[in-house]
Amino acid sequence: MLDEADGFDLKIEKSSDPITLARGRLEGAPFPKLVVGSTPRVKGLSHLEYREDNADALMRYHIVCPHCEADHPLLWGGKNIAHGFKGGGMGGDMGPVRHVCPHCHGAISQADYLRLWDEGAAWVSDCGAWRYGADAQWRDAGGQAVAPPRHVAFHIWTAYSPQRSWADIVREFIEASAKAQTGDIRSKNRDPTTMSKVRFTNRREKLTRKPSSKARVPWPIWSMSTVPTSRSQNFA
Repeated sequence: MLDEADGFDLKIEKSSDPITLARGRLEGAPFPKLVVGSTPRVKGLSHLEYREDNADALMRYHIVCPHCEADHPLLWGGKNIAHGFKGGGMGGDMGPVRHVCPHCHGAISQADYLRLWDEGAAWVSDCGAWRYGADAQWRDAGGQAVAPPRHVAFHIWTAYSPQRSWADIVREFIEASAKAQTGDIRSKNRDPTTMSKVRFTNRREKLTRKPSSKARVPWPIWSMSTVPTSRSQNFA
């Protein structure tokens, strides 16, 4: 297991990247399994980004909308996007912070989410080929049992955590956006630490700045005791 892998050097002692070296240590093991986790850092220099791009399946945790009963992940959305997080002052919307379903545009509060987050929820691959639910069985989109993918990547971010207020996440976003307009470089830390995304940066910054090792993303407490089983896993 490698934790905070994006804080590692791109190459270890001029030999290879740390994940390739760790995978080499598993050669000959009777039950090989490699788990890599990290807060994503700089785009183009991220070990997690590379692993995610080469995974057989990118899994996201889908909740079931209480309005239309369709499942979807928690999505940030955006100023010109109808779904995702709204309110709390974003885009002039002074209403309460809520998450809007991408299917029916029905809204839920964080209290609603905490009541329903595990009711029919499942890990679902972006390609739609794999699902992994509370029965601990890999299935296809039609519900038939299938073999698990060999290499799985999981994406999860702070909004899923019961220990983190949605209102706080939105407030941090608004504050970071205001700082960005003044040229405050501290605002650039918002994406990797809160949304688990690699951040875009210019070439000069890539060469001269090292990502902070202090970033951590709170993990939610799942009723499903483990994430899906696979021979190779990485978390973003």
